[in-house]
Amino acid sequence: AIAAAENVGIIDLYQPWLEFCLEKTKITANEYYYNNLHPNALGADILAQMVNVQLFPPEESGEIAEDPYKDFDTASTIYYQTEESGEPVSNPHKGFVMTLYNPDMLYEGRHPYGIDGSMGNQAWNVVKICSGVMFWEDINPQEGVYNWEEIDRALEACEHAGMTYGIRIIPYTTSTGSDDNYGVEHDFVPQWVYDKGAKQNIATYKYGDPSVQIKVPDWSDPIYIQAYKDFTKALAERYDGDPRVEYVEIRAFGNMGEWHTSEFIGNDMPSVEIQKDMLSYHASVFKETMCCVLSDARGEVYDYALSIGITKRNNGLIMAPNAEWDLRPAYKANLPAMADNHSSYELMLNPAGSGYLKWTPEHFRECIEIAHLSIYALDQEGYGSYNFYREQKDVIDEMCNRLGYNFTVTSAKRNDNKLLVTIKNTGLAPAFFNIDLCAEITDKDGNKLKTFGEPVRIEEGSFHDEEEKTFLFEYEGTLPEDAIICLAMYDSDNPLVKGKNPTIRFDNKNTLSTNRLQLMTETPNGDVNADGKFNVADVVALQKWLAVPDVTLSDWRAGNFCNDNRLD
Repeated sequence: AIAAAENVGIIDLYQPWLEFCLEKTKITANEYYYNNLHPNALGADILAQMVNVQLFPPEESGEIAEDPYKDFDTASTIYYQTEESGEPVSNPHKGFVMTLYNPDMLYEGRHPYGIDGSMGNQAWNVVKICSGVMFWEDINPQEGVYNWEEIDRALEACEHAGMTYGIRIIPYTTSTGSDDNYGVEHDFVPQWVYDKGAKQNIATYKYGDPSVQIKVPDWSDPIYIQAYKDFTKALAERYDGDPRVEYVEIRAFGNMGEWHTSEFIGNDMPSVEIQKDMLSYHASVFKETMCCVLSDARGEVYDYALSIGITKRNNGLIMAPNAEWDLRPAYKANLPAMADNHSSYELMLNPAGSGYLKWTPEHFRECIEIAHLSIYALDQEGYGSYNFYREQKDVIDEMCNRLGYNFTVTSAKRNDNKLLVTIKNTGLAPAFFNIDLCAEITDKDGNKLKTFGEPVRIEEGSFHDEEEKTFLFEYEGTLPEDAIICLAMYDSDNPLVKGKNPTIRFDNKNTLSTNRLQLMTETPNGDVNADGKFNVADVVALQKWLAVPDVTLSDWRAGNFCNDNRLD
């Protein structure tokens, strides 16, 4: 009101500055303040950039692009149903991650909480990725000697179940997740690394008995660093580009490999340059498989990771306040934002300690949407997320279709041998792999007989959330009158599925067991005012449309019972 009275505009810096600080996290945001209230010179530069954006926004052409398909609708145009599925749609390279404590969980009926197990665990319906904890010393027991059996078993099980696996190998942790001795030394650095002269620090656990001393790796030690790099190189030589591997976590430093030593007194993280060098090395040997750095890589280290194509996986969602904002920079860098919960579902319902937040459906939804998550761990307990899914099925199913990409056909129509399809990404992020979109003629069981026009390549990271795109397919020759037309999306990066049925499902009804979307002609239902019901109100609306000029109907085709594309 004051601005209006003075005939001046308002520049609102509160929201952009708040989001900037939340994305930087409290620790890094302090670099932009010289006290608890006032920004320093760095902060002032950022605020000046925000002012500049509001004063001089990017110019828009102002031109409205002409619809290249404006003449597609004619009396002979056939329209197809495009109703959303109303069900959870689980797709590759995105969605919820299941903790795989035993590969038997992925073989039908072998494990009570596994796929088709005796407990009837339905959580598997929303899962396409598994992960689990492994230890460096088990895989690399001697210098130059590797035992890949544990990883191979997990990958074979995932391939059997049509899933992928996130590799997580830990060098050190104060908790293995298998006992109650939190704060106790669990050193998984191979003994041969210490025998070569790698140093250890004598530290105490900040939240334990201060008289108890524990040995922790010296993260700056050059012998340790080289040994870890050698192991990373061997890992990449075996698994880089393996289509069964979804991602590799970079857990080179800190407690649990999470890039922090906040729980230790007497043990520090290595320099920023050492951390960046380790990231650079991973990027140099993993040329195809996605790598992710962990929660506490912040500031310059985090920015550098994103600049070389390494994303972030945050381990503190739900309970740690504002942790979801820390993943926004990964999404903005057009990389898949990834996360794990701070603890198991039961503990998140009753968080211990001050400052932790409680799990609620609203907070669960909020964390996923603010971060624009692509990949998110479902739960950490050993029962295949059985209780979590059973108690929170509705919101988990809802978020299954929000995580990552989610392709919904919003319009499909055919004019003779031309098929025009509009698809919307109703998820929170792009698909970070290449997709071939195809129109196909199939038999009655949904098996491909021939293609309907040329496939369209959707490049990785190019079909953004909330974006809508239209594709035209042209069939060569005369289309059979009884042709069954389907849409299909293929993972073109995965050689394991080449020549097989598509692995990507549309979020639409009429999607077949072969993952193809069968195009079914619209069935008029009389609901011309589009209020979800067919009653006397539709009759009144139709009468007004016939009698009063300039009156429009919300859905005239709902009254086209003669199927002649005319309403008369």
